[in-house]
Amino acid sequence: LEVLQSIAVLVVCIAIYAHIANTDDAAPFRVVVLGGAGFQGQAFIQTFLQQQRPTPVILRVVSRNVTKLRGFDWYNHTNVELFEGDVYNDNEALKNALHAQHGIFLVTFTDFERNMERAQGLRLIDAAKEAHIAHVAFSGGAATGQSALDAKADIEQVLREHDWRSLSVWHSGFFYENLVLKGGKPRLQCQRKEDGSRHVTLSAPFPADFAVVMHSASDVGRGAVRHLRNTLRVTQRKDFSQTLSLRWHAAAPAIRLVGQKLTPAVYAATVEEYARKQGVAMTVTYQAMELETLVGMLGEKEGQVIGNMFKWVLAGGMADYDSDDNVTIAKDKYRAMDLSTWLDIGGGFKLIQDTCDLVMAT
Repeated sequence: LEVLQSIAVLVVCIAIYAHIANTDDAAPFRVVVLGGAGFQGQAFIQTFLQQQRPTPVILRVVSRNVTKLRGFDWYNHTNVELFEGDVYNDNEALKNALHAQHGIFLVTFTDFERNMERAQGLRLIDAAKEAHIAHVAFSGGAATGQSALDAKADIEQVLREHDWRSLSVWHSGFFYENLVLKGGKPRLQCQRKEDGSRHVTLSAPFPADFAVVMHSASDVGRGAVRHLRNTLRVTQRKDFSQTLSLRWHAAAPAIRLVGQKLTPAVYAATVEEYARKQGVAMTVTYQAMELETLVGMLGEKEGQVIGNMFKWVLAGGMADYDSDDNVTIAKDKYRAMDLSTWLDIGGGFKLIQDTCDLVMAT
């Protein structure tokens, strides 16, 4: 009995020492953020800045023109470093941006030509290796069989060939935001009615009763923060399980966000009901769009690629994205915001209103 008591006391002392060693005077964890002005990047930045314990975080936000970031509330935050440079095309800027960083939130931009985005991703990966980046969170995507859309799947494959200390790859559903705007361009129509209220028309190449898994683009950023925070809890430990835990993180499967399965008609009705509860005079309807109309709106190259993506979705390409079995991260499940939550605390309804203002002003 005395031996057991002695062992118990020793275990408690070790735990207390480990806690003190892991939380006192922790060095900042430095993460470079690509795509900081987008929905995913904004959520990544805001979430990390709200969680400065137990390890403080310094975020280096990269932009071609940092003055365009002035509108964000984190612009002057003491834990944000602004880096100006074209890291996607300038090797020296990329090298400087990644210098002395521990992690990266990696975003590549679809230009509708597989080889160009793939080359972009490989440059970023090579630079991250040379900079000894240890932790990577990548906003990726599942293979669709459509060549121009599968660059992210190619990049994921290359990422997995390197022995990162931790890696998370996020596969997304259909973004709530995609029915509102894309690339800064409005996707909805908005009209002022005679009684002064507004009528919003949402449209996409889906039948009104076609159910698709949806979530916010910002869920990717928030999920990536959760992964990196879990990793930090492991790397800050000094016990024998650290290596095993890190290997789990590094070998984690691609993470499919568990979104809400919605039809476009339900989406429109939910927005209208939210507006009514907020005392906003607004009606919302959904109108299915022909794929040919979309191609005409976006131009031949972009329209054809996006049209093929919608065909893939309509053929059941995202049918299993609502399965909880697809989402496991450090023994924790990550569920995205439902539509009502996004409209409320996720800022979705404000986005719809602001986009409506923009459409009516132009």
